[in-house]
Amino acid sequence: MIGSPEEWLKLAPPPEPELQWGPGQAAGEWARSFFDGSGSVQVPEVLGAILLSHPLLGAVRLQGLIPEYRIKLDDSPGGSQRAQGLAVGTCREGRVAVMIHVRTDGGFGPLIADQMRRSKPGSETVARLTRMTGAVLGTTPGAAGALRAGLVLLAASALRAAETEKAGTAVLLFHEFRPKVSRPHQLQQNSAGLDAFAAALGGKPLKPGVLSGAFRVPGGNEVPASVPLYLGKTITLL
Repeated sequence: MIGSPEEWLKLAPPPEPELQWGPGQAAGEWARSFFDGSGSVQVPEVLGAILLSHPLLGAVRLQGLIPEYRIKLDDSPGGSQRAQGLAVGTCREGRVAVMIHVRTDGGFGPLIADQMRRSKPGSETVARLTRMTGAVLGTTPGAAGALRAGLVLLAASALRAAETEKAGTAVLLFHEFRPKVSRPHQLQQNSAGLDAFAAALGGKPLKPGVLSGAFRVPGGNEVPASVPLYLGKTITLL
């Protein structure tokens, strides 16, 4: 068991610690939120609250957390996705996997249309995005061009992670650490991107602190159709 933020950094560092771990940086702020200063580990209050917010799931009780979790969508370069953590636990529906994507005011990457336009025809990037868009949304990159490519890949990864961890339910959480000095336009763009993605799945705009779902995806290309997906976002002001 990791017993301190320092041990967390040593055993499970983010890809660029110098850019992601200091005060106001997402990975470091998230890791520190698990410790109360006495050396004991606790589920951050905002994370615990959102995991109590959906009547179908009931109380989600976390049993373990894997920092810097990666899941392969395919074996080609760029075929793996990273989240700051994958928590496993139980809920009313049985075993659940909670994939947490932590951020400050960074974006979700390019629109699907822009990513397809920038990529070489026949490239692995085009093939992957085509497969995952079909598996998650049941449509083509052309039809889903206004959505963020990163969100499609993260949703596919959360579903794959649930299957890997033998969980019957997948939750994809976005935990935003909002700095005092931020980029309002980027924050607005992020919120709009998440809401557009939720709408494409058949849902409503996301409310901070409240899980949305369950969403059922078509599946395929190793993305399970049998696992329901829940989305949520929570915000911590720095």
